[in-house]
Amino acid sequence: MKKIFTLAYLAFTLGLTTSALPTPTQMGAHCSTSALTATTAPDAAMPTFVHETTASNGLTLKSTHKYASVSDADVVEFGVFYNGEDVTPQAKVYYLNLANFAATIVTDNKHIFAEAGSYVFWAEYGELSTKNKTLTIVAHHDVPSLPADAAPDSLNFVRRLLLVQNTGTNCGYCPNAISAIHKFKDHNAHADKVELLAAHAFNQSDPLYSGAAVSIFRKTGFNSFPSIMFNFDKAYGMSGADSTYFENYISRTTETLLQKKSSTGISINARYDEATGTISVSTGVKADSAGIFRVTVALVQDNVWAYQGGTENPNYSVHKAGVVAISPTNGGGELLNEKAPTTKGKVYEYSCEFNSNQLAQESGGNYTLDVLRDARIIVYVTNESGIVDNVASCGINAQHPFAYTHSETTAIHAVGANNAVVCQTIIYDITGKPVCTLNSGDYKSAPLPRGIYIAHLRTDKGARSVKFVKQ
Repeated sequence: MKKIFTLAYLAFTLGLTTSALPTPTQMGAHCSTSALTATTAPDAAMPTFVHETTASNGLTLKSTHKYASVSDADVVEFGVFYNGEDVTPQAKVYYLNLANFAATIVTDNKHIFAEAGSYVFWAEYGELSTKNKTLTIVAHHDVPSLPADAAPDSLNFVRRLLLVQNTGTNCGYCPNAISAIHKFKDHNAHADKVELLAAHAFNQSDPLYSGAAVSIFRKTGFNSFPSIMFNFDKAYGMSGADSTYFENYISRTTETLLQKKSSTGISINARYDEATGTISVSTGVKADSAGIFRVTVALVQDNVWAYQGGTENPNYSVHKAGVVAISPTNGGGELLNEKAPTTKGKVYEYSCEFNSNQLAQESGGNYTLDVLRDARIIVYVTNESGIVDNVASCGINAQHPFAYTHSETTAIHAVGANNAVVCQTIIYDITGKPVCTLNSGDYKSAPLPRGIYIAHLRTDKGARSVKFVKQ
C-alpha cells in the first residue's frame, strides 16, 4: 500500500501532527549548486565504469560491464587512466579469449562479444601495461536486468535462513531428518523464512547426486548422514538424531537465528532460453555496512521422485530442493568487491549461467530437469567468516526484488509555503538518523514504518524543521 504525504514549509497538510523545531545549523537561505552536488548530472561524454583494475605502476583499466550479454549485443566501453588522468586516446586495449588464448586489439576501445565465455583484457600506455593485473569480463548468452528496487535508500532487509540437509536415497536413517523437515515446513509459523538446500551426496545412484551436492556437503564439515546445518555455521548443526529431536532442533534454532539482523539484501532475475537450454541468472546484493561478502547461486530441483531407503512413506520419496549446480563451481562464493570491503548501500551484481541440457547429460540420464515446473534459483550471501548472512530464492522466468522489513512505502512530496522553492528535504527518525533525502520537490518512495519523524526543509527563503507522525 502506498500513502502520500505532502510536507509544507510552515505546516503539514493531510492532518499530520506538526511542531516547530530550531532551524538546523549551517543551512543557507538560498539554493546553491554546491549544496545539490549529489544530484548534478554526470558528464555525458564519460561512460559509467563499473569494473576496473589498477597495476602497481599506476595504470588503470576500466570497463562499463563486468558481465555482458551476447544476445543483447552489449557494447562494452573501456577507459585507461594513469594516476587518475584519462589517457584513453593515447592507450591501447587488448583482450585474450581464454578458450583459444588468441590476443586481439580492441577497436575504438569498444567491444561486442560474439560468443559466451571469459575474456581477459589489459591496457598499454607507452611503456606501461596492466598485463600483470588484467581485467576479466564474462560474456553470457543473456544477462537479465535486476528487478526494480522499491526502496533504494532502505537497508532494513528481510532475514531468511539457509538450512542445509545432507542426505541420500540409500541412506536408511535419512528419513529421520526428512520427516522433521516435512513437519517443520507444514506447521511452523516461520517456515517461509527458512530456505532448504538438500545435498544428495550419500550415494552416486541417487538421481540428485552431483558435484555441487558433494561441495555443499563438504562445506558443512560433516562426515555422516543424515546431518543438517543452518547457514554453514558449525555452531548450529547436528547429525544422527531421531525425527523428534531433529524437528525440535530446527524449530529452536530458527527462533534463535531469526532474532539476528541480516546485513545484506538480495535481488534476483532468472530467465530460461528453451532453444539453448540456458538458464541465465543475475543477482544483486546490497549491504548495510562495509564488509567482505561473497555470493553463491544454486540451481535446485523440486519434485524429483526416487525411492527413499529406510521408509515406506511415499511422500519421502519425492525430494525437494536438491542442489543440481552452483556458481561459482568451487562452492566458496564470488567476492562482491574483489578483496575490498563493500560500500554501504551500493548494489553489487553477479551473473552466471546454467545449461539444463548439459546438466541432464552429466547426470547419466538419471533424471530430466523440468526447468519451468521444478527448477528454482537459491542465492545466498556469506560473510568473511563463511557464515550465511542472508538467502533468497526465485523461480525460473521470475524475479525476486530486494525484500525489506517494512513493505509499505510512502511517497513524500515537499512543497514550500508562500511560494517558497524547496531545495532539499531530509527526513530523520526520532533518534536523529536520516532515513530519506529529497532534492527539490520531487516525489520519492521511502519505507517509513509508523512513528515520529522530523523533516528539515531548506528553501530559497530560509530553513525550518517540523515534526510529523506517520500513523
